[in-house]
Amino acid sequence: MRDSLHEDLVVVLGRCPAELSTTAREWLAVASDIRSLDRTGEPAHFTASALPISADATKVCLVHHRKMGKWVQPGGHFEEGDATVAGAAAREMEEETGLSGRIDPVPIGLSRHPAPCRPDAWHLDVQLVVVAAEAIPLTSDESEDVAWFPVDRLPQPLAPGVEVLVARARVRVSRNGPRGSASPWE
Repeated sequence: MRDSLHEDLVVVLGRCPAELSTTAREWLAVASDIRSLDRTGEPAHFTASALPISADATKVCLVHHRKMGKWVQPGGHFEEGDATVAGAAAREMEEETGLSGRIDPVPIGLSRHPAPCRPDAWHLDVQLVVVAAEAIPLTSDESEDVAWFPVDRLPQPLAPGVEVLVARARVRVSRNGPRGSASPWE
């Protein structure tokens, strides 16, 4: 499974939009080491996240992360059995919120940030967007809370980069929608 996930990560980084292409090229060098898929990868390892957004792009679902103490999109480490980046992001979203939906496999963000799992390590987070039904979300053990918020009234404190991520998701969903020809959604 790790080989297929590794191959998919390379493909996903290669399909990043122009505004992410420089970072994606840099991350491809890290991705050349298959150990970067594991949470023990040094000094950085990959994670995947999925921002749930309503079909009309007016609301997003965020989790109040227990370790970080901030509101952030659901996401986390790759696990045994993950075959694709989109599948891992969708799994993490469902585990942390109970939500599912249509995922766009083209990243809307790439975030390098300190890893809450280990001091002196970095997460290289591949960020995707999911059009999800506005069901009542569930709170996992990793979170203090989980809720839907209007995109123009996000909660505080937000993790760095979440506002930019929400803005990009809004544009992507408004422009393409789940059936957009520029991005065939799963």
